[in-house]
Amino acid sequence: MLNESLLRSTHFSALVQFPPLPKFGDTQLQELYVEIKKHHDFSSFTAIQNGARIYSEEVRDCIIARDRIQLSENIQTSFPLVKDNFCDILKTIKERLQIQIYFNMQYRLRALWELEGGYDSFNMIQDKLLKLSSQQLSLLGIAPKDAGVRIVCPQLPQKVHDFKIESFLRNHKYLFIDLGSSFLLPAETASILETQMQECYNFIFENIKRLLQSIT
Repeated sequence: MLNESLLRSTHFSALVQFPPLPKFGDTQLQELYVEIKKHHDFSSFTAIQNGARIYSEEVRDCIIARDRIQLSENIQTSFPLVKDNFCDILKTIKERLQIQIYFNMQYRLRALWELEGGYDSFNMIQDKLLKLSSQQLSLLGIAPKDAGVRIVCPQLPQKVHDFKIESFLRNHKYLFIDLGSSFLLPAETASILETQMQECYNFIFENIKRLLQSIT
């Protein structure tokens, strides 16, 4: 039913905050865009209120504001490459804007797991995780086939992992895994962010994977 080679990451995003910076200079963000573009695939620059958005259509998006950076990417290669690119972009921004410290780091990683042998992902969720009948689920006032599972794993004061498992857009051939992770302690270096990103990946591809394998 669960072939490890069919579990793949599909989307990753990162949000990091920092103490507000002074107002950006007239060309400061354009110059930063040129520097980032030397090594990374971005095709557009747009000025926004108190910041800028740089992006490559339908692939990668980056918003730079005076108190935060937000990166997102649809994964077309591999997570390790996306992670390395994110870390390099964040490092470049940190150095050019002289950001001293990050806090409230939030990451979201999404993955799909294709099921083999004609297995139904919702039936797996209902029978193995929810353990509720369709009649019981109907008491919630929703179609039973729309139900999924959400589990919150607080590890305070350091971090919180919060994930959902459900069928992918009612396509019961796939399990959809959506992980949100918050790291609550300040970080001063890109290497700390890299470790956090890798932990998100490991949480799906080791912890959640073992959980799902244990019930099949």
